[in-house]
Amino acid sequence: MRPFLAAVAVFAFAWLMFVFSMLATMEAAMFGVPPMGFTSHAIFKAAMVAMALFAMLASRRKLSTYGFVWGSRVNWALLVPVGLVAGGVGSLLMIALSASGMNPGGNREPLWQLIVGTWVWSSVAEEIFARGYAQSRLSAFRGVAFSLAGVRMSLPTLTGAVLFSSTHILVMTMPGVDATTVSIILASTLLVGLIAGVYREHSDSLLPAIAVHVLANVGGFLGGVLGSQLM
Repeated sequence: MRPFLAAVAVFAFAWLMFVFSMLATMEAAMFGVPPMGFTSHAIFKAAMVAMALFAMLASRRKLSTYGFVWGSRVNWALLVPVGLVAGGVGSLLMIALSASGMNPGGNREPLWQLIVGTWVWSSVAEEIFARGYAQSRLSAFRGVAFSLAGVRMSLPTLTGAVLFSSTHILVMTMPGVDATTVSIILASTLLVGLIAGVYREHSDSLLPAIAVHVLANVGGFLGGVLGSQLM
């Protein structure tokens, strides 16, 4: 039971850090920062990174063991389409199932904010948090693995993916977002988390995982644009 207890402990501690990151955003709101805007989102993700890095440094392990290396054994020609498709599927499903989407009010953020805040900064921050801290913290249990659709998934990879997906449950608190949207978001982020986790484990680096995450966000955007034209 030791590997599974370790996974539960890491998952719970990571969620505690996530909650404290939300509190940091609430504190910022007290100083006039809009609670749902670009700035609050940036602060939220910065708090996640700060706490994850503090936990890494407190462990007295080298940062390289948390994925801060260039890595190797990455088939980038395959990674790019895999990342784009993983993100695009969720958007196409939302359109096909007539889900409300994450922005039911129709107010779109400026493109530069989408690129900087969501595609880049959010991807980097969430990967440092989920694959950098949580998955790496369980690296001693890589040998504990399961088979999902014929693909080997280790306990660290699964834990990081479930953590990443579970933090998106907050989507349900957004005004006007329906249950179908929440379900698709949770399933999509789990898929992206599993793919990013496999790349993280095979390469020993966070860079491929970050690339998968960025591409999934781009794919989600492109899938939404394409789906709105075809359906």
